[in-house]
Amino acid sequence: MKVPFFRQESGVVEHDHIADVLDGENGDFVAKLEEEFETYIGASFAIATSSGTAALHLAMLALDLKRGDKVLCSVNAFPSVPEVVRHFDAEPTFIDIDPKTYNIDLNKLEKYHWPGNVRQLLNVIQRALILCDTDKIEEEHIIIEESNKVVEFDGTLRDFEKQLLLKRLEDCNGNRTQTASTLGVSVRWIQIKLKEMGLQ
Repeated sequence: MKVPFFRQESGVVEHDHIADVLDGENGDFVAKLEEEFETYIGASFAIATSSGTAALHLAMLALDLKRGDKVLCSVNAFPSVPEVVRHFDAEPTFIDIDPKTYNIDLNKLEKYHWPGNVRQLLNVIQRALILCDTDKIEEEHIIIEESNKVVEFDGTLRDFEKQLLLKRLEDCNGNRTQTASTLGVSVRWIQIKLKEMGLQ
């Protein structure tokens, strides 16, 4: 089997735009792309980069990645992903893939031994997700408690997904449309998940 690495699709319009850039005409394409992208994803700012590697570099700068940090990567990630991680002297940690989807195998991800205080951080994120009523976690949703008061969530990511879904359904009085809206998913997704959980 031959799987093409990349197949470009372009027509007359795309060729005309490229010719305009090379000829030095209509040089505002980058600014235009950034503006349209901001609108499309609902962001306040967007920065176009020369490559995906450059974008990864900026993202990891924003994360303040440093020596000793671990970044989980798929084993079939593009080589620039672990390369950029190493640039910051951090450690890329590879998780194997699901042979059916080629994405990270969630079962293997769940079994990964998390170092340090990640469990406490996970608890904070889980509470924030439950408390958040919009598609954005705000400062008031972040509740950091003393470590001896933290009630840990003991289960898998799927268990947490079930808990979160049931909590949102309860908050929305069983209204699946409203629940879907608060979670930023489709009603169909809600129906599929409830069926998977045996709650349909």
